Amino acid sequence: MRKRTTIEKLSLHARRPLGRDAAFARRVAIVAAFAVLAYAAWLISYVIVLAFLALLMAVIIRAAVDLLSDATGLPEGAAFGITIVALVAGTASFLVFFAGTVYGQLADVVARLPDAIEALGGALGIDDPIG
Repeated sequence: MRKRTTIEKLSLHARRPLGRDAAFARRVAIVAAFAVLAYAAWLISYVIVLAFLALLMAVIIRAAVDLLSDATGLPEGAAFGITIVALVAGTASFLVFFAGTVYGQLADVVARLPDAIEALGGALGIDDPIG
C-alpha cells in the first residue's frame, strides 16, 4: 500500500463530518467575520463613496473625451484638455449664476441650525445637545 501525501491526508480530513459543536463554532466564526467586514465597510463608507464618485467621474470624462475625439478627429490629449476646460467652465458658470441663491439658502440653514439641534435634543431628552 502506498503512502498518502499531505494533500491527500488533508482532503480526507476535510471530508470528515464536523461535530455539532465544531459546526456551530464554524457558523459563529463566519457570522462574526461578516459582522467585522460590515463594520469596517461602515467605518470607511466615506472613502468608499468618494472612490465610487471618482470612478463615476472618470467614466463620464472618458466618454466625453471619446465622443469629442471621434466627432472631431482630435487626438485624445487635446480632447481631454477641451473636456476638462468645458467642465471647469460649466462649474464656474453654475456657481456664478446660482451662488447668490445657494448662499442665501445656506445662510438660512446655518441660522436655523441651533434651534433645530435644540428641538432634536429636547425630543431625545438631551438637556444641552450643543454644548
